[in-house]
This record gives sequence, structure tokens and C-alpha cells, in this order.
Amino acid sequence: MLSSHFDKVLLLERDNLQPASGGSAVDMCKDKRARRGVSQYNKIHAMTAQGLRTFDSIFNGRYVPALRAAGGNIVDMLRQFMFFHPTTGLRPWARAEHSREPVLTAACSRHLLESTARQLVTENERVSIQYGATTAGLVLEGLRKSSSSSSKKAAVTGVVLDDGSQLPACLVVECSGRGSPLPGWLAAAGLQRPRVSRASCNTGYAGWLVRLAPHIDAELAAADVHGVAAVAVPPERTFSLIMRLEGGLWMASVGGHQGVHPERDEAQLLQFAREVRH
Repeated sequence: MLSSHFDKVLLLERDNLQPASGGSAVDMCKDKRARRGVSQYNKIHAMTAQGLRTFDSIFNGRYVPALRAAGGNIVDMLRQFMFFHPTTGLRPWARAEHSREPVLTAACSRHLLESTARQLVTENERVSIQYGATTAGLVLEGLRKSSSSSSKKAAVTGVVLDDGSQLPACLVVECSGRGSPLPGWLAAAGLQRPRVSRASCNTGYAGWLVRLAPHIDAELAAADVHGVAAVAVPPERTFSLIMRLEGGLWMASVGGHQGVHPERDEAQLLQFAREVRH
């Protein structure tokens, strides 16, 4: 998006580009170093329908075709995902008699979502990527800590890397998410931290990459089912989900709300899965 407004865009990526980054979801799960900056990289990811449309728009209609070509499944969440509810049983979100427009989303690994976008970004001549780059702070000009009014005239003119070197910039966009160091940088410069609001349901989940037994996989394919979710309905606090990925893989996941979390140990995780009510 920035390349539409600037001649040169430099992306500073904290993670190093590992060989597995060009491989499959299985490669990424085996190589824990490959995406350490994204804590849930190997978990189930569900891109919203609007998110998929936005990505496709950013890349001028090339993202969805590229995702399909790489093995990603574009599915209708209303009809190709099954949901289990204690009162209604197992059924699609929208019943057959409902004549609603499809809600298309991507059913694939986070690895495929990201690697497809990265490939399209690298084809943009205005964008370059510097891997293994850790930003240590902002370069601020015109800031006088002794005067609160002068902070309005301060400007961010670049970033400082962890080796002490500085990179000048017309515009700095900080995109590291909830672990962003930006509030600390602002506070260190004598500026006000942004207000933070937080809502938590204390949810935790874990899962596996799996291959289903051939006859089960064939039955789901024949029924055009790409995912099955058993949601937590109060007072129930546990949930389970299985979703079709690329390459004949599925991601199975179990979890819970309000502190009911599975353990990472495989034996305990399997026991947790057996105890899920659905």
C-alpha cells in the first residue's frame, strides 16, 4: 500500500528468512526458528472475507489466484464449514434454503497466506526487505522535553537499529502488533503513551497438523466440507476445530475459555481432546 505513495519502501523484518520459509506448512512447523516473531504462526488462522477481499485489492487482483495456485482453498464459510451446537446439532452456518451470497475466505495455513503475500511484495520494484533487522528506537527531531507544547513540532525522521545505525525516512510505520515497543519509545522521549484498552476471555488452544484416514478425507471431500467447529456454549468452556489446509493436511485444534487450557505435552493434549464434550 505504501508503494502507491512512495518511490522507495524498506521493510525491516525482525525474523531471519529461513530455508523453510520457501517450503510447506510441515517445513515451517518443524523449523521453529522460521517465524519466531509470530507466536501463533503454526496455529489455525481464519482470514475474514473482508480481509481476503482487501488483500486481493492491494495486489490488484493477483492474491487470490496466487493463493489458489499455491494450493490454498477458497471456501464459503456459510456452506462449506460445519458448526456443532448443542441445540441444533451439526449443520452449515447457513441452511440450503437461505439464498445468501457466499462469504468467501481462505482455508489454508498461515504460512501459505504469508508466503503468497511475501512473493507478491518481492515482485514490487519499489519495495525491498531487510531480514534480521531489529529496530531499537525512533529518530526524533525538534523535540524539547522541557516544553510540553514543543512536542507538537517534533517529527519522526527515521529509526535506530540495534547496532546503533540510523535509517532516515519520510514516514515510519510501526507494524509489530501487540508486542510493539512503540509505547516505550514514546515514553522514553517524554511523550504520552497511547491509551490502552484490553478485553480478554482468557482463551488458550493447541493442536496438530494431521492427515486424516483416506476414507474420512474422501467422505468430507464428497460432502464438500472444509472444516468442522464445535463452539463453546455456556456453561461449556471447551471447543474443538478441524480445518482443511493445503497439501492434503488438516489442522486439528482444541482449547478452552476462562483459563481452561490444554497442555503442550502431547499425552496431556490428547487427554484434553478426549474430554472435550463434542
